[in-house]
Amino acid sequence: MDEGSIDRDAMGRIAKALAFIKGADDPTTVALRTASETGKAADVKKARQLFLRLKPSDRTSALAMLSEPSARPQIVVPGMMPIVFSS
Repeated sequence: MDEGSIDRDAMGRIAKALAFIKGADDPTTVALRTASETGKAADVKKARQLFLRLKPSDRTSALAMLSEPSARPQIVVPGMMPIVFSS
């Protein structure tokens, strides 16, 4: 796989994580979702550029949400089990 190609499913998962972090209307989230749906080279390139322009903490958080089940968004209510949101 060359540097320009990326798994469309992975872009979709990153878009979902980024929607939680930055919001569904964030330009990077929209670009990743569009690239995931279309798979066009121009859309993928734009999404990649916007993703790399994010703050490092936002990039790291989005990628961590993909790799670690414990890093997924959750609601913790004292006295109850945490509610974990899955993809």
